[in-house]
Amino acid sequence: SSGFPTNKLCFAGFFPLKQHARMQMLEEISASKITYVFYESPRRIVSALELITQLHPCIDVMIAKELTKTHENYIGGNASEIIDWLNADVNRQKGEFVMILRNATVSNSHDIPPDAMALLTTLANELPKKTAAKVVAEHYKLNKKALYEALI
Repeated sequence: SSGFPTNKLCFAGFFPLKQHARMQMLEEISASKITYVFYESPRRIVSALELITQLHPCIDVMIAKELTKTHENYIGGNASEIIDWLNADVNRQKGEFVMILRNATVSNSHDIPPDAMALLTTLANELPKKTAAKVVAEHYKLNKKALYEALI
C-alpha cells in the first residue's frame, strides 16, 4: 500500500538503536534504489523521523501502524509531515509501527507523489480499490491503472 517500488526490497528488522548506526543506515538509504522496511518502537518513532528530517529530507516515508489489527493506519509523505500527524494526537504514538523508507530522488515510471499515495491509501481503506484509484487519478491527473496497481 505504500506505492514504493517493491522490485528490490530490504526488510531490515528494527531501525538501529544507536545514533551512529542510524546515521549510517540513512546514508545507505539515501544512496540506494531499494525500498527498506523496518520495525520501530512507539517511544523511538518520532526521534527516528526527526533524524530523517534533519539529515536526509529526500527520503520518502510511509508509516504503517497496528498492521493486521482493527485500527490499522497508514500515513505517508515526508518525515516532518508524519511527525506533525503523530504529534497531533498523543494516542497516535502508541502501538506497533512499520516504517517504509526509500530515496525520493530515485525516479521510477510508476512513482506516485506522496500526497496522492497518502490519499489513495486512505480512500482504499474506505472504498473499493478501483473507486479509490479513479478518484485519486482524477484529482491528481494521474494514471488510474498505475494507482490501482500500487494498491494490489
